[in-house]
Amino acid sequence: MDGSDSFTVIERKALIANASPRSRTVLVPLNERINENQPIFYCVHDLSCTAASTYMPLARVVASSLHVVGIQAPQTFMKRSEQPGSTFPASVGELASHYVSEVMNYQPDGPVILGGWSLGAVIAMEMAEQLTAKGREIRLLVAIDGAPENTMTGLKRNTPKYYATLISNFVRCVMNRDMRALVTSLYYKIKILNKAVHRQHPAAKVFVDFERHMPHTQTFMKRLYDSVDAYRPESKYPGPVIVFEAEEQPLFHLRQVGKIWQVLAPAAEIIRVRGADHRGLISPPRVSELAEQLLRKLAIFAQPTETCPACCEVVDECGGRKLRHRSVQRDHARDRLDRQMLRLIA
Repeated sequence: MDGSDSFTVIERKALIANASPRSRTVLVPLNERINENQPIFYCVHDLSCTAASTYMPLARVVASSLHVVGIQAPQTFMKRSEQPGSTFPASVGELASHYVSEVMNYQPDGPVILGGWSLGAVIAMEMAEQLTAKGREIRLLVAIDGAPENTMTGLKRNTPKYYATLISNFVRCVMNRDMRALVTSLYYKIKILNKAVHRQHPAAKVFVDFERHMPHTQTFMKRLYDSVDAYRPESKYPGPVIVFEAEEQPLFHLRQVGKIWQVLAPAAEIIRVRGADHRGLISPPRVSELAEQLLRKLAIFAQPTETCPACCEVVDECGGRKLRHRSVQRDHARDRLDRQMLRLIA
């Protein structure tokens, strides 16, 4: 996206959908829906609370196969956080319930495909739980380098193995990144860290300069961060999950996305994208690799359930549709995958 001339009409509408202070728009289409049979992929916002700029590169790559709809926090939501006595959003569940209502209105029936990048993956997981409780089928949950970190899983801090892994990651970053870009990144983060220490806000943890935003947006973002930081799933997620994990970790802490999802979701499949960092996963050129992998997995999970003597045990029931164990389903779909791929990425 080099300039405004490169945006389509629907992309322009998405970018300005939250510009008005009175905006109530939650769902923002990021590409055209070709027909009624085209699957819808809902992508939940990250800490920035916007979805258009984050997921537009992905929406462009998968436009012929998926209708991508961004989920954003509208201005009216964020203004609620400034009202006297308001604690909104007090929890991830409270925010997710609003988004679930919007999704059900937009798509009254049929399987739902949900996903999110960074913090958005946590909100997407809670939405999937709530939609399942309402009888909706979640065909696939897609976590893009994000996971609930308040789960007491992965390597524990202040242990030799944790710091050894952190040092190894730092060395890899120094070797793989352009030195000028690395120094610029370090300077920016130290600058934000200094502000956080003196003004006591959570930028020290996520390295986001909250002061670049309007006051009501700052308040909402800080509460959203605290809600996600405190979020702990009540139980393991039983449905299918695809996790895209960036190979390059942050310099100052380990995200451990794959390790967390392996514990939270027994059926999760972890895909580690080599050479990609957190932001790079959803930006060109890496986003094309992510899109190709996503379409491959959707081609498998979109196969109709059929009777199989080798796997007759029902392991889950969601919206009346019985799901077989995913490892066996992948084996049965392997012979059909190449034909599906030719149709999806043609």
